[in-house]
Amino acid sequence: MRQAPGFVWSLISSLIAIFAGAMLALYPPGGIVSLTLVLGVFLFADGVATILLGFATRDWGSHNWVWMLLNGVLDLVLCVAIFAFLPLAATWVVGTLVGIDLIFGGAALLAMVGSVKAD
Repeated sequence: MRQAPGFVWSLISSLIAIFAGAMLALYPPGGIVSLTLVLGVFLFADGVATILLGFATRDWGSHNWVWMLLNGVLDLVLCVAIFAFLPLAATWVVGTLVGIDLIFGGAALLAMVGSVKAD
């Protein structure tokens, strides 16, 4: 399959995944702190993107754009909480914050779907 499109990227991705999996298996405490840091960075990026999406949907005439804005702000608040309470936060943050983010993210998407106008 070396001729298949994306072979090199698949190979690189596979090697990174194997390395990351081995590090998590060999050093679980460091792994959970690392995952918490990655989650914090993700929430920051997702928060900024979601806020921008909220403003963009406002410009499209959506009445529920504020839900996307609030979801983005919540992501940023959760990001700050992660970095403020490290390393102690690593013991509880992953499950708790992902659950909260999924609830609000799902609610915001449902609100957006309900506001889409059919042409």
